[in-house]
Amino acid sequence: MTPDSDQVVPDYPLEGDVRDPETGNAIVIPCNPTFDIPQSHMIPPSDIDRFASWLVYLPLQTAERAMHLVHPDSKGWSFVAQTGDIDGADFRCYAWAHPPTSTGGRETAAVVMVMPPWTLTPTDLQCFAACKEARTQFPLFGDAGRARLNDDQRMWGKASQPIPLLHDICVAKDSPYFVVTNYYGWVFGVFSKGWSVAVVGEVQAYGSQTPTVIEHLLFWLSSSMNKLGTYRRPEVGSEPVLPSEECPCLVYDVMTKNPRAALALYFLD
Repeated sequence: MTPDSDQVVPDYPLEGDVRDPETGNAIVIPCNPTFDIPQSHMIPPSDIDRFASWLVYLPLQTAERAMHLVHPDSKGWSFVAQTGDIDGADFRCYAWAHPPTSTGGRETAAVVMVMPPWTLTPTDLQCFAACKEARTQFPLFGDAGRARLNDDQRMWGKASQPIPLLHDICVAKDSPYFVVTNYYGWVFGVFSKGWSVAVVGEVQAYGSQTPTVIEHLLFWLSSSMNKLGTYRRPEVGSEPVLPSEECPCLVYDVMTKNPRAALALYFLD
C-alpha cells in the first residue's frame, strides 16, 4: 500500500494559499526548502487532550488543507472529533467526514484513531501492524481464546480496548479506511468489503521522507473517497458482502435519523 503521490497530486501549480481565508485551516508542517512555512511551537503534551491537539493542529490540519487544494470537491470535508460512546480516556477518534445533508446523515469516509505513545507504545504499534491473523479473519478471537493470545495478536483481541472498537466504529459508519497512530508511528489500513479481513500496512515513522506521513495521509484520504489512481478496498474470497443498510450500528448513529427507533433499541433486553 505504498502511496504514489503522482497519482494524487497534479504536476502543475494549484490555485489557493497555504491558509484557507474562509476556514482558517492551513498547511502548518514545514516543507523546506520548497515552501516557506514557519515552524510551529506547541507545549509538549502531558495528557491525552494536549496530545490530541498536537495531532489535530499539525498533521490532520495540514492533510485537510492539502486535500482541499488537491481535490476542490472535498472542500466540505473535514476531520470531526467523535464523542459519546466512541470517545475514551486513553484515545481519541476523528472521522474524515462530510456534514449532514437535507436528505441524509453525516457521510464518513475514513476513521483516525489517536493514542499517545505512553498508551500505544512503539512495540504495541508494531505488533498491531504485524498481526497476520488480522489478514485472515475478523472478529479474530472469542472470549475463550483471548487468554492464549501472543503479543502480535493482543492488540486486536482485547474486546474492551480501542483497536477492536475501531472495527465497530468503522462498520457502524460504513467507513472501511482507517489510520492508527501514536504520532511517532502511523499505520494505514482498510477492512475488506465483507468486513472479515483487515489489510494493514507497515508502520510509517513520523519523520519518513519518501514518502512523508502527509503524503500517506493524502493518499489514504483520497483512497477513501475513491479518487482516481488510489487504493481500492479489497474483496476477499467468498466472504459475504452486506449492503451498508444491513451493517450493525451504534444507538448514537440511529439517534440522528430516528430518535424513537434509537430509544426502542436502547431499552431492548
